[in-house]
Amino acid sequence: VFFLCGTPNLAKVIPAMDSINKHLTTTSISDKFTPAIHAACKLAKVILNKYYSLSDASKLYHLTIMLHLLMKLEYFQRMKWPEIW
Repeated sequence: VFFLCGTPNLAKVIPAMDSINKHLTTTSISDKFTPAIHAACKLAKVILNKYYSLSDASKLYHLTIMLHLLMKLEYFQRMKWPEIW
């Protein structure tokens, strides 16, 4: 969904990262895949979390989500982000 839009925007970065993280987590524990795939997914999560942490330091990502017509604060509430963030 995040990657099919004609014009990607900053407000979709964090939701896209959440989607990728969810997929990597599911794949890394699934019995359908080999230990090599599990290890690769875990390493990919380490890199993804590094960039996710960097987005936490930037208020720009949060502001674009809050100003997005469809997301606003609902995204943060749905994802159960701590209110202090």
